[in-house]
Amino acid sequence: DKETAKVQMTVPPADQATTAPPQAPRSLEMLHMPVPCSFANVLGHTLLDPSAEEEAVAEWCMTAVLTEDGTFSTLNKAGGAPIADTQLHECLAKAAGRAPELLALLQKALRG
Repeated sequence: DKETAKVQMTVPPADQATTAPPQAPRSLEMLHMPVPCSFANVLGHTLLDPSAEEEAVAEWCMTAVLTEDGTFSTLNKAGGAPIADTQLHECLAKAAGRAPELLALLQKALRG
């Protein structure tokens, strides 16, 4: 026989709810600069930095995110056809090669 824990929660009426006092805005400290590289496969060709139109007709889309030192941080692929191992490794190699150029563009844009 399993016991079921019961939790009782009381929510105060809206006029009695407590709100946190406003705080001055704070800067967000970033430990690493994310550098995203997007890919799409259209008609058997893998495209780097595809347009919205190309992504709309792609068999699959994927984004690899690297840090400024070239470390892979995140890989996102939602839905679509599966990616062959060779295509994945090709995309990751292209992302690693493209990341320094994208990082320079991001840094230039942030400096204004």
